[in-house]
Amino acid sequence: MKFPFTNNKISTAFGNCCRLNEGDVVSETAEEKEQREKNLRELFATLEEEAEERKREKEQRIKDEEELKEAMKIFDADDWREFDVGYTRRYYDIDSEGMRVGDEKTEFVDMSKPRECSYSSETDRDGIVKKTTILKLSTSPTNSSKPAVAYSGITLRQLRAVWANIVRRCVAEGWRNNDGIILTPDKVTLLEVNKYIITPFSCGKQTSFVQALPSTAGPQLPRFFVSYIWSDTPTVKGFIQCLEEARHDLRVNCDDDHDRRGGGMTADTPVFICAYVNNPWDAPPSSELTCGIETLLGQRMRNSGGVP
Repeated sequence: MKFPFTNNKISTAFGNCCRLNEGDVVSETAEEKEQREKNLRELFATLEEEAEERKREKEQRIKDEEELKEAMKIFDADDWREFDVGYTRRYYDIDSEGMRVGDEKTEFVDMSKPRECSYSSETDRDGIVKKTTILKLSTSPTNSSKPAVAYSGITLRQLRAVWANIVRRCVAEGWRNNDGIILTPDKVTLLEVNKYIITPFSCGKQTSFVQALPSTAGPQLPRFFVSYIWSDTPTVKGFIQCLEEARHDLRVNCDDDHDRRGGGMTADTPVFICAYVNNPWDAPPSSELTCGIETLLGQRMRNSGGVP
């Protein structure tokens, strides 16, 4: 007998329940009856499981459609100038002790064109750059035109653009957190960045945030992995300040030990931060999301020198 079920588990269970056909069996033993009832229970359990799975899939599909609609609404409402054109940065020169030197400076950072990632492969003991090395892959990691997750770091230069976008839009647009509280730029966390920046900006290309940026030249090989909790702390401002400090502390690269530890960090040296490099529209395999040392990401980080 053939049964009109595409699911093998259901088809098998239904077949086991229907062994009693007219003319096939006159009576059944207690053992056979018990087995038939067990088969029926398994069938109903399987049907319920399949129904729940279809329900979950429908709910997720509706949720995804709503998120895309909201993301497109935000995307269409803004010009995204910090990512497509550039931003103005104000800063101070920092001496070897981490102290400000001189007057505040201003520069315009062009984000409209691809910029190769690099690090200072040789400096003196004060961090003065002698040699800069472009970070490139010797071979393509996949046959796909899109870089694998493990090859998609984000640079401090690109994160500064995120902060500039927050400063311009947050108060003007009345950003709120999950509790409905109106935010100021210094209170914005990764949760709000994901809602107001990452998801909307990447929705048109259906890629990760990094891959959607015009300033991304291709695979951005990370030299560091940064763990960032998804919660109301830390703030994006505080996080970027920490990276700025790390860049200063790791600027020196005058021997092999410095290089092994990631020395020579610059504003163009990629770091791996999950929220910015994962594609929210197409979840990568779990092997790329797991951050253990023996996963794809861990191996890539170890080979690049970011993990001892």
